[in-house]
Amino acid sequence: MHRHPFIAAGIAAFSIAAAGCGGSSSSSSSSSSAPIKIGWSGPLTTAEAYFGSTGLKGAQLAAKELKPTGKLAGRKIQLVPLDDAGDPAQAVTVAKRFAGDGLAAVIGPIDSGPTLAAAPIYARANLPTTTTGSNPDIVKRGYPNLVQLIANDVRQGGAMADYAASQGIKSVAVFNDSQAFGQGVASSFAAAAKAKGLRVSGEVGLSTNTQDYTSAVEQALRAKPQAIYFGGANTPGGLLCRQARAAGFTGLFMGPDGIYDPSFIKGCGSKLGNVAVSFQAPPYTAGGAVTSFATRYKAAYGTGAGPYSTYGYAQLGFLIAAMDKAQSTDPSAVIKAMHEVTYNGPLGAVKVDAHGALVNGPIYIYRADGAGFSFVRRAD
Repeated sequence: MHRHPFIAAGIAAFSIAAAGCGGSSSSSSSSSSAPIKIGWSGPLTTAEAYFGSTGLKGAQLAAKELKPTGKLAGRKIQLVPLDDAGDPAQAVTVAKRFAGDGLAAVIGPIDSGPTLAAAPIYARANLPTTTTGSNPDIVKRGYPNLVQLIANDVRQGGAMADYAASQGIKSVAVFNDSQAFGQGVASSFAAAAKAKGLRVSGEVGLSTNTQDYTSAVEQALRAKPQAIYFGGANTPGGLLCRQARAAGFTGLFMGPDGIYDPSFIKGCGSKLGNVAVSFQAPPYTAGGAVTSFATRYKAAYGTGAGPYSTYGYAQLGFLIAAMDKAQSTDPSAVIKAMHEVTYNGPLGAVKVDAHGALVNGPIYIYRADGAGFSFVRRAD
């Protein structure tokens, strides 16, 4: 994922009350009984708190349920979460703190911009790091300690271009929110759409410093597009959708996982219309491991799992699997194991290639429906 909020909040540490977790950031010990400390960086405030907080709860659940084995048996997982507000500058501040905290690993920023900003710090500290930032450049920079455990923007943009073509769309106007994720996924969609013969117009970068997109919308609609694709976060996406509908646009409105949030639907308003969203996780009603996860999550927290709850769980599960394979928390050993291990959890088999990119990352298409999203189809 990949979004960026309008307002950056101050960094705040959040302690975890669940058994086996804590909020301490003291240096970890090599003692066989010492907890294994793992940092968590993501938005717990601002417009993206829904993604971050539910993702963190997924990691919390994993910390309670998953136990290291072999030489690491008996050691508890202690999460150390910090709020990066989905902001690159604050993600850097979090990374600097984590780099000096004696952690065994980090579940890194969930957004692309923060990940790209913080990645060099984690690399210099040789900290095993996972991310759900989906910009392809994350792994192209060649940091061996960093793995991208989500389908990237090329796959996501391509999946939505396929969907648009399958719906008979011949022309589309493209917008983005001028942030790393939004620009990347919109560019990927535009390239894939053009390759399929769709007429692409616009490719307009919207400013997050204004809430009035009327001029950009009116200009785009002069080309009479059958669809609009927006790359970016839920708040500007909702505004664009609302203002496009107000201007008379009745066609298909499309976007990536950044708008897979009820607040996008609320932002678009009563004239939501036909909205399709791509996302990297299956519906919680799909059965098997993902439905079992959703049941346990609701029992633990009293609420349904959020969009990135499975990814919070899977990232911690992947790190524990790597430590089990290495039979050590030594960073270099764990980093090596991260490129060798396959973790089987609520999202199925999670494995990365030699560059640290997720192998065969799936994409699913959803339709905005009332206050939520209904599953349409798997995209691959």
